[in-house]
Amino acid sequence: MTDPDPASSSRDGPGWIRRCRCACAADRAGLLVCGDVAAGMTMLLRDEPNFSAIRSENTDIALEALRRRVDVRELFAFALSDDFFRLRQKIGLSV
Repeated sequence: MTDPDPASSSRDGPGWIRRCRCACAADRAGLLVCGDVAAGMTMLLRDEPNFSAIRSENTDIALEALRRRVDVRELFAFALSDDFFRLRQKIGLSV
């Protein structure tokens, strides 16, 4: 369960925050092992309407999701962080 719509009224305090933190950790772990930012973003965006996969010739949907979804922004920021590269190196998955 990644970050739901920010305007959602289904947030239930600490339980919702805990679920979002778990989802964020799961997203980061998946990206860490996968190592492919496009594949990781594709998995996050697979439920977006009109989205099939991130392709270099059509990034409009991905850019829109990056603007409006906190989970997408956080995963993208993690993918560009030193922590991401250090962790991949520590587990032997760096290039």
